[in-house]
Amino acid sequence: MIKELIKNAFTGVRTKGSFVQNYAFVLSGTGLNIMVQLVVAPLLARIYGPEAYGIFSIFNAVCTNLALLATLRLPQALLLPKEEIDFNSLMRLSLLSSFTVSVLLFIVLFLFGNSVLAFFQAGSLNDFFYLIPIAVFLIALNQVLGQWQYRLNEFKKAVSIDTGVLIGVRIFNLVFGWVSNGVSIGLVAGDILGKTIGSILSWRFIIRTRIKILFQPISWSQLRKTLVEYRQYPVYNLPGVWVGMFSDQLPVFFFSHQFGLKTIGFLALATSMLDLPKRLLAYSVSSIFYKRAVELTRESDHGLQKFVSQMLYSFLALSLVPYTIVIVFGPELFSFVFGAEWTLSGTLAQYIALYSVVELLYISMDSIYYVLRKEKRLFHFQLITFLARFLALLVSYLGSFPLERSVQLLVIINAVLYCGQLSYVLRLLELSWWKHLMRIISLVIIASLTLHGIKILFFS
Repeated sequence: MIKELIKNAFTGVRTKGSFVQNYAFVLSGTGLNIMVQLVVAPLLARIYGPEAYGIFSIFNAVCTNLALLATLRLPQALLLPKEEIDFNSLMRLSLLSSFTVSVLLFIVLFLFGNSVLAFFQAGSLNDFFYLIPIAVFLIALNQVLGQWQYRLNEFKKAVSIDTGVLIGVRIFNLVFGWVSNGVSIGLVAGDILGKTIGSILSWRFIIRTRIKILFQPISWSQLRKTLVEYRQYPVYNLPGVWVGMFSDQLPVFFFSHQFGLKTIGFLALATSMLDLPKRLLAYSVSSIFYKRAVELTRESDHGLQKFVSQMLYSFLALSLVPYTIVIVFGPELFSFVFGAEWTLSGTLAQYIALYSVVELLYISMDSIYYVLRKEKRLFHFQLITFLARFLALLVSYLGSFPLERSVQLLVIINAVLYCGQLSYVLRLLELSWWKHLMRIISLVIIASLTLHGIKILFFS
């Protein structure tokens, strides 16, 4: 069976446009990006410090939320139109909406920015508040260009551009931080510079010959017709996705107000390191998995079940070791890699890693909701997740819980939520969700206890 899987994998890699080949391109690029981050992160952590990371985390959280609202979720529909006129109209609507919201955002921040930023203890953003609307538009523009590249099946070129841009941004971060002695705007400016260069390179090497469609005349009636046709994205899809994103970032806003920006810096480093396996496996496969899952659903009744089962345990095997290492050695690992100043990040990562395996497995296949047309059920889960996290954070705030107690409460809530969501996805596929969930939890416990035993022997 293993020999057959290896043979199928090699065949898939050589097949142009196949799921395996596209995923191989994305995976190789993501893997290289992660290697760059692993090499550079210890240097950046020593140059910038927790407060700079906290400021960048707040900046990123604000911009990503606003960018999602600005696009009306329309870029995610760019893969669907069969006619070029519909694709052109949809892209025009996405860019027009994003630009309009960015201009309005600049006006609002110019008039009321100080009071808004002060609430989140992010007064350091006052001096460069104007970068927020710029970043919002660049995020939206990159979403549009990214979906356009996927539509053209240009995975290889897109991955090459992303990798080159990331290396350039990290070099800029290091040089700027070293020259400026760790001024926080270095992280923000590097992020904006990277998105700008990425957009230029995407235009230059992928869509330059096709850019003429942006200058083709389109009537307002055609734009209105397209918006009505794809209204489910801004009306139904956007609220659920925004609730899900905002609930993920609730700790950033709560803890910045409760504990200050330095604490957000510790949390940001912990979550960014724990996100690396998710980026490598779950996020990189999501768009390709969605396309393949649709094909398997049309082909046979059980093809999707087999595919999901194989992916589930492949990802479990790949993610189990890094997360259990953090569960057991978190504080010591972060202190050694990033410096003694970041020991608290290791402690926070130790808690968060407890549910990260289940979270990764769920994220890798949450598009099953769209494949099986269960978007309404997904929205219910997203709403429940938001309310549960909000209540947990509110209890910790009103009870004046210390940081670690607040994180522990949030970890318990997230563990229950992700186990429930993963179980429901498996149930939709008519798989034995209880058996799979118990197997996953048991393997996490066994691996953690094994490493903990090794730790005891090592220190003794």
